[in-house]
Amino acid sequence: MTDGDNTYPHESNHNKSRYGAFGFSSHGRLGTTHTNTAYSAAMDTKLLAACANAKAANVTIYTVGFRLEGNAAALTRLQTCASGVSHAFSASSGAALIQSFENIGRSIAKLRVAG
Repeated sequence: MTDGDNTYPHESNHNKSRYGAFGFSSHGRLGTTHTNTAYSAAMDTKLLAACANAKAANVTIYTVGFRLEGNAAALTRLQTCASGVSHAFSASSGAALIQSFENIGRSIAKLRVAG
């Protein structure tokens, strides 16, 4: 789960960051350029690669952007990640968020697992 806004704060310490999902930035998991912009770019690349790999394995991906109206880049990332336009949702309120998940639930309920 992600909010789609890939941020990883650079810190001026020996670890180059606070500890997060990718460990310390000094470990190099987000590259060797220690800036907020470089971290975000690396995370964007990793996110889109994970989405592409999942779609290549026939995994259906639904995305929901919550309160991202002012963040076109994050919404675009989530739309790109989703399996299709009908799988990408944007919600600006709690009620809209609930509606998005209800729509996803109805879509999933239509699936039939054959064995």
